Order: sequence, then structure tokens, then C-alpha cells
Amino acid sequence: MAGGLVRACVCLWILTTADCRTPDIQVTCTFAQDCLLPCTFEPASSANVSWQQQEVPLLTFRLGAGPEELWLPSFADRASLFEGQVSHGNASLQIKQTSTHDRGRYRCTVSTHQAVEDTIVIVRVEAPVRSLTLEMTADSQAVQCSSQDVYPAPHLSWFTEPPLQPELLRPSTHMAANKLGLYSVESRLNRPKTGSGYTYTCTIKTSYGSQTWIASLRDTEMRPTEGTQVTIPCTALRDLQNFTLTWSFMRQRQLTVILTYDSLSRRVTNHWGKRAHLDQNWGSSGDGSLHLQDLGNSAQTGMYICMISTPKIQYLTYTSINVSAISGVSGPDERSQKGRESRLWLICIAVVAVVLCVGAVWCVKKKDGDSRPPAETTEMRQLTEGHRENGTPQESSPLAVA
Repeated sequence: MAGGLVRACVCLWILTTADCRTPDIQVTCTFAQDCLLPCTFEPASSANVSWQQQEVPLLTFRLGAGPEELWLPSFADRASLFEGQVSHGNASLQIKQTSTHDRGRYRCTVSTHQAVEDTIVIVRVEAPVRSLTLEMTADSQAVQCSSQDVYPAPHLSWFTEPPLQPELLRPSTHMAANKLGLYSVESRLNRPKTGSGYTYTCTIKTSYGSQTWIASLRDTEMRPTEGTQVTIPCTALRDLQNFTLTWSFMRQRQLTVILTYDSLSRRVTNHWGKRAHLDQNWGSSGDGSLHLQDLGNSAQTGMYICMISTPKIQYLTYTSINVSAISGVSGPDERSQKGRESRLWLICIAVVAVVLCVGAVWCVKKKDGDSRPPAETTEMRQLTEGHRENGTPQESSPLAVA
């Protein structure tokens, strides 16, 4: 009986001790912003407060004895208590403009006439992902995904739809830290030689798992006919809230905005007027396809880019539009070129005709000149023929002598 009572008391003491142990507090501080490390205790008329970082004294304060003493120079003008709140049981530490060096294990110890209390605070510092850029390279040979100023080092991954063979899905990824300890990552994935029709998705996750950013790029191609209407598809892969839609047109590396849509204000800003429009129910259907009217042969040939974006998700659609002329009908540029070529042919034909005519006239005159006898030859022939008719040659008369 006595042994069972002892065992019961021991178990009760263990459970009580476990329940009374204060668990560690996890705090995630945002880089370059102020951060609060909590520490509370039962209010008392006298109290000694000390803070340590990685068991190294950081700050001490004695209630009623003046300002706190700072021991670590790296926290100069950055670490402080709320001195007016200590008497009320608040010994929390405020760190201003947190840096990557502020991460680690902190201990808050408060001594009063009643007890000594320890609080352990595990501090993590994070520079969250603020932007994710996914774009096609200028030479259209690859897709590039990048993000800057992230801490800790993020994790970047790729996948495609339809899936690429393992030997093709080999991105080139480069990551480096700057002087502040923040990481920039850039990854390049070559496009397959089979052409368009792929969707490339780049995902960046923070090491603490607090953020996941997704960017998706769809590569398509269309060949509509001049003067017709065309619908360029662009659809979000999931239901989104508080997003923006932007349609842009790129030709000869010059980017112009066609129209934008904001889901909060439901406002559409159209820079192309009647030539481009969205469906009226775009905000509820999630289909941001662009409808183009009366396509021109060259003016609207280029790359159309649709971007649907939220703070952490981005969908891109790159659609190459190559407008072809109607069979048997030439466009303005083509008609102008053909007109110039026709005029050149007419000029060439006229010049050749003039040359031929001049040559023909010259040949005829030359032939007539060769067939006509000279005047002296004709006269001699006439005298000879006259002598033959008289039978005797004509003799000249003797000269008279005075």
C-alpha cells in the first residue's frame, strides 16, 4: 500500500513538473524590420532582468536603479526594454532593424523576491520572397526564373506540362549571397526543340516553409488570317482573389500594354479601343482570353503576353501570332511592293523597245546605202553605153592655130 502511494506521488510530481515547464517561444523576425521578443513574469516591486544571446550577456536591467546596461556592441541603439512596463511584468526585448546575425537562441531571466523565471526565445530571421520573375529569354531559346534578396536560401524547382524527359529537364541554377547575407537565385531552363505547346512552372519555397511562390508560363503559337477575329487564350489554373490581369504586345523587343483589369475595382483600362476586349463575365469565370478584331497582316504580328498575378502566384501565357494574308488578296505592304515591281518591269520593257526600234532603223538605212551606186560610176557607165551605140569612138578636134 505504501509503495503504491509513493509511486503515485512520484508520477504526479513528474507530470506536474512537465506541465509547469515553460515551452520555448518561436519568433520569426522580418529582415530590416523591428522585432519583439516576449518575456513576461508576475509583477513585483523589485526585479532584475537579464537577456542573453547564445548564452552571451546582452542586456541587464534592475527595476528602480536606472537605465539598462547593454553588453553586446552589435546591438547598440537597436536592443531595448520597455522600462515603464517592467514593473507591470513585461520584460520583452525589442530589436530594431533586425539583420541575419540576430537569429539564434535568447534567454530572458527575471529574478524577484518571489522566484526566478527563465524564458527561452528561438529567433529566426527571414527576408521573404517579394517578387518572382518568370520570362522567356530574348532569343526565345530558354525560360528564366529569378528572385532577389531572400533569406534563408530558398528552394527552387521546375516542372512542365506535358512532362519533359529527365535528360531535357536539367535547369542551370545559380545562387549567391550579398554583403547583407541575402540570397539571389536565377535558374534557366532550355526550351525543347520540338517547339511550342509547353507550360513551364517555377516554384520557390522559403526554408522556413512560410511562403510558396508559383509562376507559370505557357508557350503557344497561332496563325490567323488577315482581316479575321481571333481569341488568344489565357486562363488561371486555380480560383484567385485580389488579382490583376495585364495583356501586353511585344514586337521587335518593344513592349506595349494592351489592357489591364483589377479584380478589386473591376476596372478595365483598354489602350487598343475596339480592336481588343475581354468577356464581360471575366471576373467571375476566370477566363482572361483576349479577343482581337480585324487583324492586320503586319501591324498585329508579334508576341502577346498575358499575366495574371497575385502577391504570391503568377500565370503567364506567351502566344506568338503570325497573321497571314488572305489567299489571292494582298496586304497594303505587299500591294505596294507589287506595284513598284510592275512599274520597274514596264520601264524595262519600254527601254528595250526603244533600243530595238533604233537598231532596226539604223540597219534599214545602212542596207539602203550599200545598194545605191555612187554618182561618178553611174555617169561613166552612161558614157560608155553611149559610145557603144555609135559604133566608133569619138575623137577630139585639133586645136586652132592663129
